[in-house]
Amino acid sequence: MKSIRIQLLLGLLLILTGLTVLDSAWSYRDTYHETEEIFDAHLAQYARIVHNLLADALPAVSQPPLVWSAPIEPKGIGHAYERKLSFQVWRETELIARSASAPPDQSYAPLTPGYQDARWEASDWRVFTLPDPDHGLMIQVAERGDVRGEMAELIARRTLSKSLALIPLAALLITGLVGYRLSPLKTLGIDITRRRPNRLEPLATSGLPSELRPIVGAINGLMLRLDQALAQERRFTSDAAHELRTPLGLVRLQIEAFDPHASEAERTAAKNELLRGIDRLSRTVTQMLQLARLEQGQNGLPIGSVDLTALVTSAIAEMAPAALEKKQELGLDAPETPCLLQHAHADALAVMLRNLLDNAIRYTTAEGTINVALSVENGMAQLVIEDNGPGIPETLRQRVWERFFRPPGMQAPGSGLGLSIVRRVLDLHGGTAHLETGTHGRGLRVAIRLPRA
Repeated sequence: MKSIRIQLLLGLLLILTGLTVLDSAWSYRDTYHETEEIFDAHLAQYARIVHNLLADALPAVSQPPLVWSAPIEPKGIGHAYERKLSFQVWRETELIARSASAPPDQSYAPLTPGYQDARWEASDWRVFTLPDPDHGLMIQVAERGDVRGEMAELIARRTLSKSLALIPLAALLITGLVGYRLSPLKTLGIDITRRRPNRLEPLATSGLPSELRPIVGAINGLMLRLDQALAQERRFTSDAAHELRTPLGLVRLQIEAFDPHASEAERTAAKNELLRGIDRLSRTVTQMLQLARLEQGQNGLPIGSVDLTALVTSAIAEMAPAALEKKQELGLDAPETPCLLQHAHADALAVMLRNLLDNAIRYTTAEGTINVALSVENGMAQLVIEDNGPGIPETLRQRVWERFFRPPGMQAPGSGLGLSIVRRVLDLHGGTAHLETGTHGRGLRVAIRLPRA
């Protein structure tokens, strides 16, 4: 199992160690450069000291060259680097004086004024040549190159060792800091673990770090959706128990009242009444399932371009037998060109159309008229379904959108779910619906507007 704490600690320690090593490398480079500058300056000073001491004291010709040796010093006196310094004094091409450690018969480098790098006795040397035109001398001092490298390495090594020695302390401090800053995650986990399944109230966000708030916000959003889904399930279960109890009871009563010894006409009437009860029960179950699916939102519903003209035509053809049975006139006025809706749910729109037409057919009296008109206006699809039935009183036109509400006095069978399904489909598509009195002062006019884009 991956641990954020361990990964964070290892990452910080690796970064800290890498930066320490990188800083030491830079320090070594800078130290080496500064050491070069200091030692070069010392070489020049050393050459001038030799010049001041020997320029007037040297003979014109010295064969062999004069050799200066350092006096024997007690152990522990002096410095090891002294043996890595030497000098030569030249008059034109003749060596007239040198230190004991200098080459006896050649110069370190060409007798050119200034700094040069040379190689002698398998060692690298840094050479400075000081000219003395007044005495015709060239004073050349040299220093072993490893002196400079040793000095720079010593400084860098000491700096690196001190920095690395502090890393365990830094690791301890970082561990404590990371643990302290990650404690809200642990507290959040404990809070979620201790919750019972029915506790879906939002988690507290006060005092949380800004990095945790999006996570807690997402969890709160999820719990809100779960709470809404559970509430819908509870409401569906309660509604199903309430709405199915009555039709089931009626079917039971009809079965119990059935008399096998009754006349043929009475048995036929009882059979037809029983079938109508079963149809009402089936319609209620179907509509409740449709509403439950629509209340889940857009999940599971295919989205695409939908031809509303074709959907309306298909719905009218499907509902035409029911209208013919009541000898009703069912008309359609729609454009010949397709009326396309982008990003629409074809199945949901078909359910909406069937419910609207089913309501119009059931509540319109026999030999009544139902007109359906489809048009496009200002980028909106407008669908109007108008009948000459009993209509809905203006005071109840808002309540009919509620689930299971039916206006008093309605004789036609129904469950009160049809317009609730219509409203839910419109909500999914950003559409609107308006209920009005029919054109001739009676009936109901349902005006639907749907965005095409």
